[in-house]
Amino acid sequence: MSQPVPAYGFGDVAKAWTVLLRPFVDNDPGRIGTSAPADLDDRLPFIRVRRTGGPTDRVNDAPTLLVDVFADTYAVAEPLAGRIRDWLLFNGPHKANGLIFDRIGCDSSPQELPWSDTATVRRFGATYTCVFRAHRLTS
Repeated sequence: MSQPVPAYGFGDVAKAWTVLLRPFVDNDPGRIGTSAPADLDDRLPFIRVRRTGGPTDRVNDAPTLLVDVFADTYAVAEPLAGRIRDWLLFNGPHKANGLIFDRIGCDSSPQELPWSDTATVRRFGATYTCVFRAHRLTS
């Protein structure tokens, strides 16, 4: 059974942000993703991007994104999370994977959060809201 194909859509914002933030991990796609890998300790520093909700209408998507920075020390994780926040807020407009982010705001600045093995991994998380428009999908 065939399914209708929409003419417009929003795209995967979490994956777009993994492309957008890749320069913060030396453009290494193995050090950024939408989930923490099983071998996280071997990929530090690592950035994880997850969408946690946000409203959508016929024109705009306004997702809430969680950006976690994992590193082996506070001295690496905290400044990296801060540089990401500052770059997102002060160096736009940002574009990735065909999405143009009209607005990015930081709802919760980077803060240290628990992680399963705090003896070897430090985690700093921040929450962002961005707004981008629907775009014509290619068939």
